[in-house]
Amino acid sequence: VSDEALAGIYENYLNIKTTIDAKMKNGKYSLIPQDIDELEDTLYLMSESYANLTVPYEKVSLANKSIYGKDLRAQWQSVGNNSALLSEYANLSRKYFKLSSEFAPPLTNEEYGVLEAEYKQLAAGYDVYLQRSSGSLANAPSALSEKLSYPILGAASMFNERINLGDRETSIRIGLPVLVGVFDLALISVAVLIFLGGLVYFRKRFAKKFVYVVWGLLFAAGIIGAIVLSGGIYWLVGSGADNGTFSSFYAALENSNSTLVRVDTTHLSDPMLACVSSIKASLVARNKTVFLVYDSGSSCAVGNETLNGTSCILQLANMPIVSLKYSTRNAASYSNVYVQEATLQGDDTYFSACEFAKVIAT
Repeated sequence: VSDEALAGIYENYLNIKTTIDAKMKNGKYSLIPQDIDELEDTLYLMSESYANLTVPYEKVSLANKSIYGKDLRAQWQSVGNNSALLSEYANLSRKYFKLSSEFAPPLTNEEYGVLEAEYKQLAAGYDVYLQRSSGSLANAPSALSEKLSYPILGAASMFNERINLGDRETSIRIGLPVLVGVFDLALISVAVLIFLGGLVYFRKRFAKKFVYVVWGLLFAAGIIGAIVLSGGIYWLVGSGADNGTFSSFYAALENSNSTLVRVDTTHLSDPMLACVSSIKASLVARNKTVFLVYDSGSSCAVGNETLNGTSCILQLANMPIVSLKYSTRNAASYSNVYVQEATLQGDDTYFSACEFAKVIAT
C-alpha cells in the first residue's frame, strides 16, 4: 500500500535505530533506555498503521478471487447459449480483466476504494448473468425434464426410504411417459367434455348433417392436436433428460450434502488422479461428503467395498456424480434427470488444468 503516514513512521523508526547504534558505538549506554522506549512506541504505531493499511488490499484481493470464480462459472455456463448472452459474458469478462490489470500494488487507500466499488458492481453483473443464462431458452428442455422428475422421485420415496441411483433412473424412465400420458388423457377428456357439452347446448343448431360433420371434424382435429402436443412434449422431455446443463448440475451439487467422484480406471494417469484430488478438495471445502469410486467397467471399488456388474455405480445411493475418463476429445457433458452427472473426458493436458475443480470451488 502506498501511504505517506506509514512511510513517515518507518523513517522515524530508522532514525531511532541509527541513534541507538551510534550511542552503543560511543559507549553512551545510560542514554539508550529512553531511545528504546521511543523505538517501542514507534514499532507499535507501525504495526497498527500496517494492519489498517492491509485491510483495503485484502478486501480487493478477495473481491478479485471471487470474480475469478464467477467468471469461470459464467464461462462454463455459457456453452450452448445464444449470441446475445455470449456477447454479455464477453463484455463482463473484458471488464474483469481490465480491473485485474489495475489491481497492481502499491496503491493508495483511495485507489483501493475505487477498485472495491468497481468489483462490487461487476460481481452484481455476473450474478445477474449467471441467473439469466441458467434460465435461457436453450436450457428449457433440460429444465422441463428436471421439473417433471421431482414429483416422480417424491412418489418413489414413499415406497422406498433409501433410493439408490438405479431406483432413481428406473422410476424416472417409467414415470416420465406416464406423466405425459396423464397430460394427454386430461387434454382428450377436456376435448370430449367440450364436444358433448356443445352437442347438448347447441343441439337445435345441429339440425343439418353438415354442421354435425364440421363439429366432428373440429373434435377430431382437437384430439389429433392433443396427441401431437403430448408427443412434442415427450420428445422435448426426452431430449432434455439426455442433454443436461452445467447450471442444473451445479445447482444439484449445491443442494446435496454428498457427491460421488467416479474414476474410469481403464486409462488411469497421474494428471487424472491429481484432478480427482483437486475436485475432492474443492467439494470438501464446501462441506460435502465425497465418495471416491474406481470403476473398471466390470466392478466398482468404493473404499473397502467392491460392487460387481457393468452398472455397479447404480447400486450406490442417489447423489450427484462427477465422472472422469480418458479421451482424445476434451469435453464436459451433463445429465440432470435419470442421474445427476457431470462427465469430464479428456487427455492428460485437460486433466492437468482441471478447471472443473476451480469452477465448483466458487
